[in-house]
Amino acid sequence: MNSLSLSMQIETERLVIKDISSSEAAFYLKLFNDPDWIRNISDKGLKTVEEVEEYIENKVLKEFQVNGNGFFTIRTKDHMKPIGVSTLLFRDNTSFYDVGYGLMPDARGKGYAKEATLAMMAYAENTFGIPKIYAITKLDNEPSIGLLQSLGFSLKEQSTIFGEELNNIFEYQY
Repeated sequence: MNSLSLSMQIETERLVIKDISSSEAAFYLKLFNDPDWIRNISDKGLKTVEEVEEYIENKVLKEFQVNGNGFFTIRTKDHMKPIGVSTLLFRDNTSFYDVGYGLMPDARGKGYAKEATLAMMAYAENTFGIPKIYAITKLDNEPSIGLLQSLGFSLKEQSTIFGEELNNIFEYQY
């Protein structure tokens, strides 16, 4: 398969947030099958590197390779090791941009999610000039709820954005 990718890069003090690529499929296979990812984000049902390559190329890059929004790999600056994903999405079923993240277990609890989310929020504001940004969590995802509140997000509503399951919709006004 070809290695398709977006073309955005943000650097923070400790991180590089960069375009996703299908060449990172082995990393994303681990991330997508992490029990916390499955519980708090979704079970994509992807079980092989080839399935993840196809998912990245045919879903992630095709649907989100527009206007600078999409899925971006989070890497540590010191080793350039991928540790997670950061997202900035404008979805068909919503009328707003939302930020998100998912980290491998060994990268959690180190402030990387907060650092990456702050960077994506700044990117969204500077690139799109939007007055508000949103974030979506499962009702019981206390770590993400706490992180969003520490960033100044407030709970706007609970909604069934993705099918039948109720989710928290958080809002941040710039």
